[in-house]
Amino acid sequence: MAISKVQPMREAEIELVDEFNQLSNNFDDEVALRTEQISTLASSLSLTQREFGNFVVDATNAITGEQTARTNADTALASRITNEVSARENADTALSERIDALPIFEYGAKESNTVAASGSVSITVTFADEKESTPYVLVTVQCTSDTSHSENMWATVSDVSTTGFTVHIYNGDSAYHGAFDLIWLAIGE
Repeated sequence: MAISKVQPMREAEIELVDEFNQLSNNFDDEVALRTEQISTLASSLSLTQREFGNFVVDATNAITGEQTARTNADTALASRITNEVSARENADTALSERIDALPIFEYGAKESNTVAASGSVSITVTFADEKESTPYVLVTVQCTSDTSHSENMWATVSDVSTTGFTVHIYNGDSAYHGAFDLIWLAIGE
């Protein structure tokens, strides 16, 4: 708002009015410039707010998608673990059944026995644990003093039960007084 110089003024007043008018014009220009800058900034901020809003929506969607993907992956992993546990339990059960179906072995040795020439001796063996059924029994005689006469010694098994058996050792050599170890194996349940 400029001041009119129509009225009579002194030189200093005229200079002051001119300076005021110049500042007033500058002020009006500054206000117009600032108003335009504020309008541009507001427009820019509006755009930035829209972009920020879009970013928030995009980020929220990405987080939701990641959360869904991780939940699905966790569910799939839990399912695979459950299936693996079930498969291993089934395999363990099958293995236990196979192991339970295997025959039970018990073995031993009666060492430092002797049998007279042309004689026999009976040795009774008692199992460490009673068997559920009568086992199969295998025996062998191992000569310990003079193996050149071992072909003349043999053994038979009798009285096999769930608690033990008897072995009869025969010496077919009329001159050899044999020393031997009895080795046995029982196979059963």
